[in-house]
Amino acid sequence: MKKLLIILLCISSLAQAQVKGVLSRDCVFKESIDFASPVIKTIYKGQSVILFKLEDVFFSAEYEGRKGYIVDACFKFTDEFLSFYERELERVKSEEDEQKRMERQQWNISIVETFGKIDGNKILKHEYWLGMTSAMASNSLGYPKDINKSVGSWGIHEQWVYNDLYLYFENGTLTSYQD
Repeated sequence: MKKLLIILLCISSLAQAQVKGVLSRDCVFKESIDFASPVIKTIYKGQSVILFKLEDVFFSAEYEGRKGYIVDACFKFTDEFLSFYERELERVKSEEDEQKRMERQQWNISIVETFGKIDGNKILKHEYWLGMTSAMASNSLGYPKDINKSVGSWGIHEQWVYNDLYLYFENGTLTSYQD
């Protein structure tokens, strides 16, 4: 089993997309994508590196047997490089879209868990209704542009101001609205 895992890892690393990038100017080869990270070496115009993966504005790369990172703006725009760069941009966008989808799904689940199925689904549809709490309203409609607040012996009254909507809360419960 252990040998099979090692073989699969080797095949996976060999199958990883890679392309040779030729530098269009002198660039630094760094230890990480952090701009303050140490420089491994300066690589000069015309030299080649093996590019693996786009991370932010850096490519993970290999140069003289050493792994590191180099800024994406350092390379000649050959057909091979541009094709690889486009695929990497698509991959990054796809990963970001998937991350956003998963975060949205988790947020939806937490809203239903917090407010219950009926109210949670109303909140997810950005609805508002009499009797909803201020917490429900802010999750449903977002934070208002302004909140006008009155405090007295009767409690706390708030007017939440949105673009074309006014919500009126008494002690944290929506009692009326104007749209």
